[in-house]
Amino acid sequence: MNLAEKADDRLSLAVTHSLHGTLSFIMGEWSSALEHLGQMNAYYNPQEHSHLGFIYGQDPGIITLCSTASVLWCLGYPDQALEQSRKMLAVARQVGHPFSLAAALAMDSLFHLLRRDVGALEERGKEVAKLGEEKGFLFIVGVGRFKLGWVAARQGRVEEGLAKLHQALELYRATGVRFTLTDLLGSLAEASGMAGDVDKGLDFMSQALAEVERGGERYYEAELYRLKGELLLKKAEQNDRAAMEKEAEDCFQQSLAVARRQMAKSFELRTAISLARLLKKQGKESEAKKLVEDIYGWFTEGFGMLDLKEAKSLIEELS
Repeated sequence: MNLAEKADDRLSLAVTHSLHGTLSFIMGEWSSALEHLGQMNAYYNPQEHSHLGFIYGQDPGIITLCSTASVLWCLGYPDQALEQSRKMLAVARQVGHPFSLAAALAMDSLFHLLRRDVGALEERGKEVAKLGEEKGFLFIVGVGRFKLGWVAARQGRVEEGLAKLHQALELYRATGVRFTLTDLLGSLAEASGMAGDVDKGLDFMSQALAEVERGGERYYEAELYRLKGELLLKKAEQNDRAAMEKEAEDCFQQSLAVARRQMAKSFELRTAISLARLLKKQGKESEAKKLVEDIYGWFTEGFGMLDLKEAKSLIEELS
């Protein structure tokens, strides 16, 4: 970036802002990510810069648009994020560079995983897997199977979902790519819990959190701690209820701490709902209500989003 600034090379500077912003997104540094991605978004013109995909292997302008959608969602702007996602896909299809389109679809599937939008993720997962198979992009095939596995599990076809998630993990390992490995392992943990194997789920969760520390991929960190808390609550139903519930509450608090440090309002909201439900169960209704009300009151858009609907419903229950 310093070299590009000294040379007054606007194109190179835009590309370095794209790299900086994408890395900041992966590391969970949302404000920095939005600042740098904005620099590339302001500069990028699909017609003028479509050749960049042939230089870098994938079009950095399209990747920037993809990352921006996820960043906006995490920061608590779900409607703006969804509009950004639609804009990005239109540009990616227009540019016509196969791997840039594959990467865009893969990144957009990550965006819909963050949103936990089963319908959109199923559509995107099918397209990702199909394009990856047609073009021989092995990692992209893995991304598609990952997302379709998560969808199957959420739709109640848990064994099918687990099979697809394990296939995806094999493809990740075959290619050596570790990007989004944290949320793949987290999804395996969640699906294992759905299948009734909580201990296996907790083992996958330990692997996911170890990967967070190993590689610094922190965009899903808050959600991982929340999912671990939910797994511990399942275990509390089996034995040692008080100790397991206390450990689950600690995980929810850790998730809130990460989300607040990252200013990830959407993750903070989701975890507040999980913790509030536990507090309600413990007879702490007023504490639960305040927790959800405080974060719910921050939002100014996206009230059709599932998490916000759940928050509103829970506030009404606690009133």
